[in-house]
Amino acid sequence: MGIFRLDEDNEYLNQAYKEGNIRILRGLAKNKKCLIFCSSNGIYFPNTIEVFRYKIICNDFYEWSRVASLLIEQVELVIFIRDIRKNFYVTGINEQYNTIDHVIKYFANILGGYEITIAGSSAGGYMASILGVALKARLVINIGGQWSLYTNNSVVDRYYFLRKYRDNNKYSKWYDLKNIMTENIVPIFYLYSANNIDDKKAYDYIKDRNGIYEVATNSYEHAKPVSTEALCHLLLADVEKVKQISLSNRGSVVDIKVLETQIINKLKEPEIVIGQVDSTETKNKAYLDLLYEWIVKKQKGMPFACEGNCIAIWGSGKYFALLQNEFVNVETKIKCIIESNPSAKEYMNYPIVRIEDLPKEIDTIIVIPYYDIENIKRIIFSCHANINVIGINELLMIGIGEDERKSNSICVRRILESK
Repeated sequence: MGIFRLDEDNEYLNQAYKEGNIRILRGLAKNKKCLIFCSSNGIYFPNTIEVFRYKIICNDFYEWSRVASLLIEQVELVIFIRDIRKNFYVTGINEQYNTIDHVIKYFANILGGYEITIAGSSAGGYMASILGVALKARLVINIGGQWSLYTNNSVVDRYYFLRKYRDNNKYSKWYDLKNIMTENIVPIFYLYSANNIDDKKAYDYIKDRNGIYEVATNSYEHAKPVSTEALCHLLLADVEKVKQISLSNRGSVVDIKVLETQIINKLKEPEIVIGQVDSTETKNKAYLDLLYEWIVKKQKGMPFACEGNCIAIWGSGKYFALLQNEFVNVETKIKCIIESNPSAKEYMNYPIVRIEDLPKEIDTIIVIPYYDIENIKRIIFSCHANINVIGINELLMIGIGEDERKSNSICVRRILESK
């Protein structure tokens, strides 16, 4: 794969920069609430033609899509933006809105009267803070965002557009955010990894400024987020309660699991229903079980097959990548992937569809997140009453005798109980 430069000679970047890089969705509520999500420099990685073509050109990808999909009933407007040049938004998002000032002016014009909440991580957190202060947002969620591009790992010297415009005040006035924070009145919930040198340096640089409500976690990972469920509650929560999460942890380093529990327990509003979110612990235990059964099947040389000849897989990602390899030399053929709220159009050359758009020839659906299969079945059967649905765990057990199934289940339980 060819690595490409993030500069003015990159024709892929130039073409994608001409327009777009913003997505606006209408929510189901009529409450004048707006969520803005700012993608980070990790919007595509590594910096190759192939990855850029797949994620940006073909699939129009934005970060935070999963979180937004769970909150669409709670707000009137959801907006995603991204900086495909990966230069901290200093050249805006496209040719029309080609500076941070132009992006601010655009949002100020269209969001009059809206209650705005903005979120982002790393470079997305940097932009979220800029927008939040400028638009007088209700709340900003900044996860490991930078505050000075001069002090943070010398990014001004390393990034082409930052280096090019360092002497042009129209752009460089945003390289250091300390001054704009002097009289800030917008609460910024700043989540940073205390064991990450760059994250700690960024917090130390800004900690004496107004409106910073920090929480330090015991992570070494830059811009390490809390769980999807915790993020959902943060985005919808009463601002004073969010401040209390910070104040109650001020001066200490918090285990990220403990913080997630605090957020969910203290910020959860009974009248607000968030879409189905499964805990990380539940998923990890389920997939440990799954991988054990998978190894048993492989060791015995047993083929992967099911009754259906034309199947769809519910869920993509690494487990789909493993599963599709198992069907290469069997009659059963995978036709498509199903996702509730697709953020891409395809994965590994398989089309991604909603359950409502399932092709008629599909006779079987295999569910990868089998720990949630009863809920998924209800969704499937509401659209396709007579289709065959099995969990991937059931698929792995096909051909294994009853005594062996029981033995395997006992082994799995012992593994889980020992954790």
